[in-house]
Amino acid sequence: MRRLLVLPVLAAAAFAVGPADAQDTPLPLDEPLQLNVDRDPELETIRVRTVRCYVDGETSPPPCADPDGVRDIMVELVNVCDGAEKATPLLVRTENFVSGAQSLEIDGDPADREFIIAAASGASGRNGQIVVGDVRDRGDGCPRVKRLLSLGPFRAATVRPKGAKYHSTGDVVAENLRKDFKGKELQVLQPWYTSRDAGCCPSFVSKALYRYKASTDSYVRYKSVTMRSDEVR
Repeated sequence: MRRLLVLPVLAAAAFAVGPADAQDTPLPLDEPLQLNVDRDPELETIRVRTVRCYVDGETSPPPCADPDGVRDIMVELVNVCDGAEKATPLLVRTENFVSGAQSLEIDGDPADREFIIAAASGASGRNGQIVVGDVRDRGDGCPRVKRLLSLGPFRAATVRPKGAKYHSTGDVVAENLRKDFKGKELQVLQPWYTSRDAGCCPSFVSKALYRYKASTDSYVRYKSVTMRSDEVR
């Protein structure tokens, strides 16, 4: 079965803790999380590794003196390949800290395993990133990561509303919205801010819908709608 890994990397969020194989239940990434993301019986590990610390404009190797301070992190998929542990990078970001991970079923196609990583830092999540990809078997039991969609500070998921200056990462949800599209689509809700907005209170919220397109082996946007925040129900 395809499995969707949703890895929210958020600056401030509270998640329920459940068993590692629970469906639709975000799990903490403060410690390495074990999930079965392929078809073999062994569990794989999703972990966050600190690679660099920032203190007063200076950099230093981990461990960081301030565990809640700004740091460079790497989200990795760890699997056994050729009899040895192999760590495959999924995302590299400069963040404050990391919140949780989630595993979802997509459809019955056993060929690929999808993942989503959503990263954000700061009160408004302005400097976030969304990465969608497949964890594919090379045929030797070793994972290969194929990036299907990448959105970040310089590439928004939605269309910029008139008067908006910047966007935050937003929330990603996998839903089966249309029967004529195979599997589930991705819905991205993305706040947009004017220069006068506080981080808590964006003027606009945009919704973008993405579907998988086999001919390009990628997720493509097929609809985008923008509303003022006070119109969102």
